[in-house]
Amino acid sequence: MSKWYGNLINRVDEGNQYVPQIEVGTPLTEYMWSDRHAYEVVEVQDQEHIKIRQYKAVRIDDNGMSDCQNYKYEHDEKSPVIELEKRRGCWYKVRRYLKSEIMADVEKRFADKTNDTKNIDTEFKWAMFNCGFTEGQWAKFNEGKEIKKYTKWNNISFGVADEYYDYSF
Repeated sequence: MSKWYGNLINRVDEGNQYVPQIEVGTPLTEYMWSDRHAYEVVEVQDQEHIKIRQYKAVRIDDNGMSDCQNYKYEHDEKSPVIELEKRRGCWYKVRRYLKSEIMADVEKRFADKTNDTKNIDTEFKWAMFNCGFTEGQWAKFNEGKEIKKYTKWNNISFGVADEYYDYSF
């Protein structure tokens, strides 16, 4: 289905692959309404399973609030790694849920808190808020099995890293 909103350049470029093969270091652009964000591929399992991380985009021009923007891109080890999977011709963000890992994270966050008004069960409920599990997924999750959730993310293109901030919004 065609998208009839946002920046025309973004609509034309999204979904393109400007490289014959995705490799570690391949640049990637996420197209928003009118903004763009630059990423890099950090791991390739195969051409349908990759991991990416957002570049640290540093503006290098002196044009102020202008459409003419130039950036340099730096690796950002602090940026979270995002897992992508291609399914039925579309890219999806993958979020993995494993109870033991989530509980370890919750216990660490709970131990770091000085406020005793919350208990660990409340912390766990907050961590799992809006996970959108079905009843069957909750059963598998509570048995210790991993649950994968997918979010469609097809507004990207491989082979070019481009950052742009639209000041008109």
